[in-house]
Amino acid sequence: MTFDFSKIKPKKRGDLPVDPVELFQNLKVYDSGINDLWLAQGDALRKWHENRAKPDVGIVLNTGAGKTLVGLLMAQSLVNETREKVLYACSSIQLVEQTREKASGYGLDVTTYFRSDFSNDLFTRGEAPYNHLPSTVQR
Repeated sequence: MTFDFSKIKPKKRGDLPVDPVELFQNLKVYDSGINDLWLAQGDALRKWHENRAKPDVGIVLNTGAGKTLVGLLMAQSLVNETREKVLYACSSIQLVEQTREKASGYGLDVTTYFRSDFSNDLFTRGEAPYNHLPSTVQR
């Protein structure tokens, strides 16, 4: 039996959403606590998307306002746009694991890295951001 591999085509860069709000709308969210973006999250993502070409853009949201989701959507948006590697840094192993769990609930794939170990190869393939504990803080 022969198989025609020419019919299998990898996703083109244009096939992946770059707008972070559109990216969220295309996710298969598993976290039952997430129905939609909150107003502040959507505003922050739209403002960031408008200014994404600028060298320094900061996002400020109140405690409990969903910064993890916003940060992960921005990181995945950059991965989709560039197919390059994007780093999402956390200050402790506990935050690395918490962010990985949240990403999974949001339907986002990430690679975690701590104690010199990558959890998968999505980061090296330029398909997902990686959630990293910088070596200066590793315990």
